[in-house]
Amino acid sequence: MTQNQHDLIKQAFSKQASKFDQSRSVANRLHLEWMLANLSIHSEYNVLDLAAGTGIFSRAIAPFVRRLTAIDLTPAMLEQGTHGAQSDSLSNIAFVQGAGERLPFPNSTFDMAVTRFAVHHFAEPYFQVKELARVVRPGGVVAIIDLVAPDDSLLAATYNHLERLRDPSHSKALTTNALIALAKAEGLNIDHVASQQIEVNVKNWLDLSQPPTDARTTIFERLNEELKTH
Repeated sequence: MTQNQHDLIKQAFSKQASKFDQSRSVANRLHLEWMLANLSIHSEYNVLDLAAGTGIFSRAIAPFVRRLTAIDLTPAMLEQGTHGAQSDSLSNIAFVQGAGERLPFPNSTFDMAVTRFAVHHFAEPYFQVKELARVVRPGGVVAIIDLVAPDDSLLAATYNHLERLRDPSHSKALTTNALIALAKAEGLNIDHVASQQIEVNVKNWLDLSQPPTDARTTIFERLNEELKTH
């Protein structure tokens, strides 16, 4: 990613850090349980969580594995995650600051690498997925969990536009097929694909990222127009 994209991410998530763990969509326990149910986790695994934020997913995985490393760009998010792990009495999580396109780990370090709700922030996700494949041992697991754009290109463009209005660090949500192609391009075998619809309260969604008033108004207007046409 460019330095500009790094700066946008740090700015956006420094602002969100204090409220991130309270987000009903990001930290929803039922959603986390669904994600865990779709991972083949082993108690001896050494796991990497890329773009871990406050470690919401890291802390959900940690009780079931030997060790977990949560890496993120934003110091404020990592600070919140450290406090959260301490509150949860989790001693097997290490929080590390770093960029996904230059992971500070040797080849084949981890048994599993996960990334959740992050790919849509990567300007060129090819580089982050390449790094995930590099740091996972042969036969290990890479799990990519993200927002997905609709297959309709016009609808997808509108969706991505509204997401960028809400959060300028949003780059582009990919379709399911594009995410699969991204993983295959790095030689990853696709063993499992699952999806789930998540209902999001618009006010809470906007409150988390705190967009300017004009952007907030535009998003409400566009969503209301969409509702009127269906």
